[in-house]
Amino acid sequence: MAEQSHQYIEPVGPETFERLKSLIDSIKAGDPLAPVTVVGPSVYANISMRHRLALSGFANTRFLVFARLSELLGAPALASKHRRPLTRILESAAVKAVSAEARGALETVGSHPSTPASLINTFRQLRHATAAALDRLEQRGELRREIVRLYRIFRERTSSFYDREDLAEAAAESIESGQTTGLDDLGFIVFYMPGEVTPAGRKLIQVLAGDEHRGRVMSFYMLEFNVMALLMAVMGVAAGVFGPQWTVGAVGAALAALAVALYLWSPTLRHPD
Repeated sequence: MAEQSHQYIEPVGPETFERLKSLIDSIKAGDPLAPVTVVGPSVYANISMRHRLALSGFANTRFLVFARLSELLGAPALASKHRRPLTRILESAAVKAVSAEARGALETVGSHPSTPASLINTFRQLRHATAAALDRLEQRGELRREIVRLYRIFRERTSSFYDREDLAEAAAESIESGQTTGLDDLGFIVFYMPGEVTPAGRKLIQVLAGDEHRGRVMSFYMLEFNVMALLMAVMGVAAGVFGPQWTVGAVGAALAALAVALYLWSPTLRHPD
């Protein structure tokens, strides 16, 4: 699959689906039964794409969300290690039990009904943090130290289960080791507007992209992070000089002007049909 890897960067608009359709046609190369898998942004978006693609007819083209792709490629490896999926019910029960053990800054609210719900969202965000990042977070005060402690307890108690991040990680490792099953059945895999991708998800995309495109895929993610960091640094300096209200107001005005400019000079936005 590596020699067939390609990457297309285009603005979102009515022609985006046409690019996807033409890409699928070129991949099949006259063989309508050639397998193609499209990883779309959501279940509903995938259903819509299937309906639009059906207007001209298609065969052996499946539409999946990212989590389902990770499950197909990574679940067998995790099952062989006797690990089970961490369902939302199990996750809620584990977080509730951990919340009851809160102490320090969270001891007085550990038994409050809203605390487990808040911790679930926090734990899901911390799931993407590295061990070094968690260590640094612990040094940011008593509250953060307690949250990290509870998170580590939660991860230890759910270590025999797997979540979506574990699935993506296992899928990438299985592909790299050549032990994955079902990859050939998926055929050419197209990532269509995948949205926010987790660290393990990025690793899976890089493994599927092939050696000649792996660095290019990573460069786009790093460019996004670096540009965001640069803009935040500029805003920080501006806030120190002009004050936060003027800085936020100026950024808002600039974004509004950009939106108006795009509307006036972009025919795609003015005529979406």
